[in-house]
Amino acid sequence: MGNILVLSSVHFKNDLWQRGQQLAVQLANLGNKVVFLNPVPNHSHILTTGVQDFIARRVNSPVVSDGVIQYEMISEVKEAGGNIRELKDDWIKAIIKKHQINKILVYLPEYVNCLKNLNDPIDVYYDCVDELSGFYPTKRVVLYEEELLKMAKGVIVTSKTLYVHKSKKNLNCILVPNAVNPEVFMESYDKPQDIISIKKPIVGYMGAIANWFDQDLMVEVANQNKDKAFLLVGTVYTNVDKLKAVDNIYLLGTKEYNQVPAYVNHFNVGIIPFKMEDLIVNTNPIKYFEYLAAGLKTVATPMPELIGEPYCFLTSDADSFTKQINQALGNRDRVNEQIYLQQNSWIERAKQIDDFISSRDINKSVKRNEMLREFLCVYNSYKSVSPLLEVLKAELLHELGQLEQAKNCLFNNASLNNECLKTQIQLILEWKYHHKLVEYMNKNEKHIYDVKQWSKLGIEFLTAYAYRNIKQINEAFGAVGQLLEKSEWIQEEIANLHFDLESYKEALKRYIYLYQKHNKLLTEEGYRNFLKLARSGKKEMLAAELERKIADITKQKTLLNG
Repeated sequence: MGNILVLSSVHFKNDLWQRGQQLAVQLANLGNKVVFLNPVPNHSHILTTGVQDFIARRVNSPVVSDGVIQYEMISEVKEAGGNIRELKDDWIKAIIKKHQINKILVYLPEYVNCLKNLNDPIDVYYDCVDELSGFYPTKRVVLYEEELLKMAKGVIVTSKTLYVHKSKKNLNCILVPNAVNPEVFMESYDKPQDIISIKKPIVGYMGAIANWFDQDLMVEVANQNKDKAFLLVGTVYTNVDKLKAVDNIYLLGTKEYNQVPAYVNHFNVGIIPFKMEDLIVNTNPIKYFEYLAAGLKTVATPMPELIGEPYCFLTSDADSFTKQINQALGNRDRVNEQIYLQQNSWIERAKQIDDFISSRDINKSVKRNEMLREFLCVYNSYKSVSPLLEVLKAELLHELGQLEQAKNCLFNNASLNNECLKTQIQLILEWKYHHKLVEYMNKNEKHIYDVKQWSKLGIEFLTAYAYRNIKQINEAFGAVGQLLEKSEWIQEEIANLHFDLESYKEALKRYIYLYQKHNKLLTEEGYRNFLKLARSGKKEMLAAELERKIADITKQKTLLNG
């Protein structure tokens, strides 16, 4: 048994319960001492006269619930003299010392600098639950994650695609998908008051409503099924006017975790209508397991992680979505998959992770290729047309050294558009198919103007731009370094790189140099970044001038896209 510190991305009590909290509780149930550090709270600086005494008092007064020891993050304090003192590293070290921590399970790559400065060597494990670069406006997280993957003793991932990507950087990598507490969702609950008047069959969704939720699909399906009620339970993070305009769609908002099972208990079928974009490809949806535990069939868009799952029907358009919902409703009997659910319970997942982090032998993953072949078999088992899966197959075949088959998947598919575009461009770059780079970069229409500008300078310049756009930051810096002598316009791409990494002074210096010398910049992205910096510096005249330049580019883009 170990003394485990969980460096979480979510608050143990205040956030919707998900993987981090569930695993912490179950690891404690297995006999480990589990200490859970909540992410940075939103409060003013704490005033203290003695920093060390302050740390000693706080470290001796944790909150304990569900068998888990919990602390709030303390990142800064205000000393009596008015100075602000950075305390994050000292606070984590105090927790480690107090509880004799010997293993750390980390969810956020930003902790990497702190982990590098620990007094004693401690086994660090990275539980990677998402492609985090898709959630962050800055690309700095990419560099943090690169470091974390290198320093971690082991990596845990939740999906096949995350395994493919992260196991490249750390061979001691295992796939541990999400799960469920089956008994919680198997119980019977009274119908919640806010849906008690709904008598129609209920098609339900539980989870966040964000930019990956396919509102257009949802609206079309709801309009085709006026005899049904569509209940959407969860926090709204985006404009939902489209959904509000449909009379049989009910937006119920955020619910406490302990309230959620009662709503799911009164669904007749569960749905997961997600867009098939890069972010979702890497997702292993907890809600599927929770629907199944409640005895529901699931209708979803063809997410890779749901292929082959029991009572899960995958489809990509409104007509077939409707057909699958009606088929699911045709037999109202609740499904019963108790053995499968127990195999996919949080306690079983915790056992897998406990075994992994307790092993003295580092698994060098000689079986990586076997895993990739298994993934390929899963994707091949999906019989309907899915351009996205063709891209994922191409990536797997590439990894397995079957290059001709990989190229066939990517190039001989007429329906392929911008599905997993990052992966498509990455493969083009790895194969050095420079003659196809413009074509593939132009699949994202918002880049079409900038692609034209960089390609005018030469394929090397477009390559540097492509690396940055697929978030291969180290490769991008390497590419621009080789172009310094060829054209000073590479300074704009260097500026864009620094802007992405929030090194704004470095970016501004290069934008100003080029603009003062040439009275222009090369790319729309450069102009937009420069405009943000001008506005933040309250340079109103410059900002107005840059806005006019951007307006001219917008007109040119309209012609290019036409």
